[in-house]
Amino acid sequence: MFIETRQPQKGKIDEETEAAIFKLQDSIQNCSQPPDQAFQTLFGKEKPGRVPCFGRTATPSMLRKNEEIANIKKHYEGEMTSMKERMEAYESLTKKRMEAYESLLKCVLVQQNPNLSEDDVDNMMGHALGIANSAAHHSSISTHVPEKV
Repeated sequence: MFIETRQPQKGKIDEETEAAIFKLQDSIQNCSQPPDQAFQTLFGKEKPGRVPCFGRTATPSMLRKNEEIANIKKHYEGEMTSMKERMEAYESLTKKRMEAYESLLKCVLVQQNPNLSEDDVDNMMGHALGIANSAAHHSSISTHVPEKV
């Protein structure tokens, strides 16, 4: 965290900060102690109510709260991804089942009516499924008669 907060957006890091970062990285890599303990040996013990190297505005509880929020966001992002994957799998399964049911229904129609052509069966299926562009025959005829002028 110390290193990330000391990286400037533009320009160079001053020599003192660069030396502190180097010492911290070196002690983390060469020691068997955890990073928090290495930080404490370099910068001293934490004072209550303050977070070292963050200034007076940051408090430990504020940092913990931000960490908790980030963890909760990660958790729910993972859940959302999982739910989307399950939903896609369910949609795929449903589509496969629907295609199987349509195929089965076509077979039954052909067995019951052997004189139907494949186009007739497709038209009947389109009409039954409510597909607007199907070439199903309509039984009603328009009764509209235009007026003669």
